[in-house]
Amino acid sequence: MKLVKLVFGLFLIPVSLLLTGAFVHSLVLLQSPQRTEIFFLAGIVSYLLLHILLYRPVFMHVMAHEFTHAVWTLIFGGKVSEFHVTGAGGNVKVSRTNFLITLAPYFFPLYTVVVLLQCLIIKKEFYDYAVFLVGFTLSFHIILTIHSIMQKQSDFNESGALFSYSFVFFANILVIAGIFAAVSPQFKFLAFLKDAHSILGVLLGANKF
Repeated sequence: MKLVKLVFGLFLIPVSLLLTGAFVHSLVLLQSPQRTEIFFLAGIVSYLLLHILLYRPVFMHVMAHEFTHAVWTLIFGGKVSEFHVTGAGGNVKVSRTNFLITLAPYFFPLYTVVVLLQCLIIKKEFYDYAVFLVGFTLSFHIILTIHSIMQKQSDFNESGALFSYSFVFFANILVIAGIFAAVSPQFKFLAFLKDAHSILGVLLGANKF
């Protein structure tokens, strides 16, 4: 099983780079920023400034990290018997695990998903502010996920470092693109995937870009 994950991890590296290139290219092709896109970007920048200049909400990140383990355990039919969180770290005891449960906190932005769900029912006059929070929480997820990964997380040992890093990178590109597609009137997720396919065709010499 470890050999399969090693091979799959190697495969995901070029795929992730391809998707990253397609995402950047799709952003470059966007027309003048729309109102919701500006609020989304403002949210991203706001958290970045907060993180750098004022405060790093590590406890909120640890809470989301452990809660995400718990949520994904329940999704896969497992049970949670213990949940503990402090500013220094946390742990959750579950009845079952797999690589998705283990790695979920690194690619599943819990707070962002919660805000996105609220966007479905929120009044129109508050929608832009909700989109701001989508950007803010997504920035929170990205920056603190990078920070936690740099601390050499034990979660990455279960499936092997290469597979774990590759899968987290791959999953985050898809999740970030999906979230942006949800709030942007211009960015289309399927178009982004087609762009990736076109870039692959160029690299293989099958068609012109």
